[in-house]
Amino acid sequence: MERSKILQYCIDLFKNLPSVGPKTAERFVYFLLNNPKLLDELILVLSQVKEKITSCKYCNDFSETNPCHICSDEKRDRKLLCVVEKHADIYAIESSGYKGLYYILSPIISPLEGKMLKDVKIESLLTRIINVEKEMQPQEVIIALSFTTEGELTTNYIVEKLKEKIVNIKISRIAYGLPTGAEIEYADPKTLSFAIKNRISL
Repeated sequence: MERSKILQYCIDLFKNLPSVGPKTAERFVYFLLNNPKLLDELILVLSQVKEKITSCKYCNDFSETNPCHICSDEKRDRKLLCVVEKHADIYAIESSGYKGLYYILSPIISPLEGKMLKDVKIESLLTRIINVEKEMQPQEVIIALSFTTEGELTTNYIVEKLKEKIVNIKISRIAYGLPTGAEIEYADPKTLSFAIKNRISL
């Protein structure tokens, strides 16, 4: 028996989510159909996300305000700018006690996914460092990309470009407290705290 085209389309959409296969997508859809109140709440909040969430002009994180609450917080150490790959990395590093600012640089170099040097938005990072209000200009850029092949390639590229374009700025990267291949968002707070405090000058 053929499934309703609308239901099948909904299942196909869920399959686009990370780590969601056909069976899981099907369970999600039928679970929501059997829980109409939850379905209504989900529809409402997704519409609010679409209408109210925007990208911060300084760090690229998603927020209801622009600048976001981190970039607009005057108590943060604006001399420090931590470059990360993903939105989740910010909240992982926040748990370490870091009190500087952030910049999400995405995508990073990933040959297997077809992401090459030209795809890295290095000019946007340079603009964030140079062409902003004086009080937002960092004195140190901390590179906190994951210790994967892709992260290493991108780190080397960032360092090369920063040294080429900007003279008077300190460049560092988090220490090797994280195992090779580890991703920032899955690291525990103590490990991240150690990695940031013992960061290495480049």
